[in-house]
This record gives sequence, structure tokens and C-alpha cells, in this order.
Amino acid sequence: MIIFKNFLLLFLLFMIFISWTGCSLKTKNSHIIHKIDGKKENNSEKIKNRQLLSASLYLTTQGKNLIDNKKTDQAITLLERAIEIDPSNGQNYFYLARAWIIKKKYSLASEFNDLSRIYLKSNPKWADKVKKQKRKIERLKNI
Repeated sequence: MIIFKNFLLLFLLFMIFISWTGCSLKTKNSHIIHKIDGKKENNSEKIKNRQLLSASLYLTTQGKNLIDNKKTDQAITLLERAIEIDPSNGQNYFYLARAWIIKKKYSLASEFNDLSRIYLKSNPKWADKVKKQKRKIERLKNI
């Protein structure tokens, strides 16, 4: 019995020491800090960022569909919102350029095409689409 009391006392002292020093055991649901690109980001921030990227991609898809259905004003609104969420998604700029081509605002179309080129140049499929779109804009400007 004395051994058990001594063990219990040592265990309690050890737990108090751990709590005083700020050490704790991580549980499955605790927010573990990860280092990404030199920035610390906890799990809840990672989840939020993934949700924002998913929302941006959803808006991109919806914007493209609206353009395909000749609803360019609505598409422009959605694509601008997608850019606010994820400014590095070049597809948003590409589809905005397409929308401005439809509205015959070729200078705006050219600006958004230039932005899409910056973000999509490393993807050969998209880079080719961007070049074709640029030629179309230049041709329409000169008519």
C-alpha cells in the first residue's frame, strides 16, 4: 500500500510539473502547429484555407457555366469574387477575359488575358488556350 501511495504521489508531482512547464500531451483533436512555407498554420487554419480554395474553384466553375449560358454579367460577379478568395487561380482571369470579349470590352479582356498568362504559363494546355485567346482579342480589336 505504501508503494502505491508513493507511486501516486510521484505521478501527481510529475503531472503538476508538466502543467507548470507548459508541456502537454497532444490529443487527436488538438490544434497541432505545422510549418508551411515559413509560416505557422494550425489545423483549423488549414481547414479554412482548403474550404476557401474549394469555394473559389466552385465559383470558377459556376462562372464558366454562366458564360457558356450567355449570362456574362453574373459570371463577371462570380469570377471577381473567386479572385478575391484566390488571386493566384489563373483560370478566373481567363474566364473574365472571355466574358469581356463577349461584352466587346477588348481592353479589359486583354488585361485579364495578360493576368491569366502570368498564372497559367507553367501549364501547357492552359498556356495554349491563353495564347489563342490573346490572338482573338487582338484580331477583334483591329476590326
